[in-house]
Amino acid sequence: MINRLDYTFWFSSEIDDVGTSIDNNGECSTDYGRDCWSHKSPIPGQDHELCVPMRPWQTLSHPNGNTIHEIDIPNGLMDESIKVFGRGGTSIGWKVGDIILKTLQIDKCTIDFDEKNAEKIRIDAMAMEHRTSSPRIINIYGLGGFSQLLEFAEGGRLSRHIIKKLSPEKKLEYAIDIAQSVADLHGPENATLVHGDMDSSQFLLMADGKLKLNDFNQGFFLRHNKARNTPCGFQKEEYFNTGKRWTKPEISTRCIYNNFARSRITGRNIDARALEELMGMPLSEKIDIYGIGAMFYKLLTSNRPYGCQPTQVCSTDFMGRPQKTISTRKMMELKRANILPNLPTEIANSTMPEIISIQHAMTLAFQRDPEQRPSAQFIAN
Repeated sequence: MINRLDYTFWFSSEIDDVGTSIDNNGECSTDYGRDCWSHKSPIPGQDHELCVPMRPWQTLSHPNGNTIHEIDIPNGLMDESIKVFGRGGTSIGWKVGDIILKTLQIDKCTIDFDEKNAEKIRIDAMAMEHRTSSPRIINIYGLGGFSQLLEFAEGGRLSRHIIKKLSPEKKLEYAIDIAQSVADLHGPENATLVHGDMDSSQFLLMADGKLKLNDFNQGFFLRHNKARNTPCGFQKEEYFNTGKRWTKPEISTRCIYNNFARSRITGRNIDARALEELMGMPLSEKIDIYGIGAMFYKLLTSNRPYGCQPTQVCSTDFMGRPQKTISTRKMMELKRANILPNLPTEIANSTMPEIISIQHAMTLAFQRDPEQRPSAQFIAN
């Protein structure tokens, strides 16, 4: 058994706002001098020279590009039979017959055919391949360069309007499926994989009505310290992307806005992010458990956690447009105080056993201290 990370330092009163800044030269820097793009940047108290992959397969890749080239698309992606199935921050999915062709979404501001994105796609593909035995993980059929062939999910994403129509029994069924899919991803015993981007959009509805977990390009392969037999924490680059690339005058206003939004420590969907993510702490698979809590909140209410009420001051984006959540500062204060998002009275006081069960699991998953959060398998059970 691998010993857990020690969070004593990070939750001490000496730590205030651990984050990033832009120095006098406009270059990316942080309180601990991390490389703002590196997945392998140093974390205080860890000897990263001793951190090695937990399993040999984490270093591998199994491309079979010929499978992708065998697809018959007479007119390329302009063919009328080709439809956009989904679009994310890094990739775009095209429906080609009864399969999905997933390609890199080119953005001249942030996304390119580079080593960083190649590694994201490798992790995405290896996560699906190594967890192919799970009936709750989307299947991969082919990998070539920056493209993949994936299983088609007829029902699409688990959207808000679908959740609003669910019965309490179905909500509990989906809650168990969500937790079990994350448990399957993490693996038995010591976790080896982290999804890193838990949200309802990552769960797809299959033709039989079952849920499958999707989209692992924001994931991480966990490593461990071979001398201490302890896990090596990691940090997510999106919270440290505070460079000045977004200020380039030759790129569009949309491009500037997108890069500015990504440059903030908040990242995206911070309401579903654990406190340790937002404060630059060492991370583990427990960030996915917090994401499960956010998913359960959405199952219960059809809304995102920490939603902005009429009596509260809502946050605004770069263009001054109101958002659906409370301000970032207020959300950080609530999370640091371990104050959970409010549930509507009718849900909080519900006597339905299904709703009570989901509430209880949500509370466990929302614990501020990662070490107090149970495993995904515990929640599923």
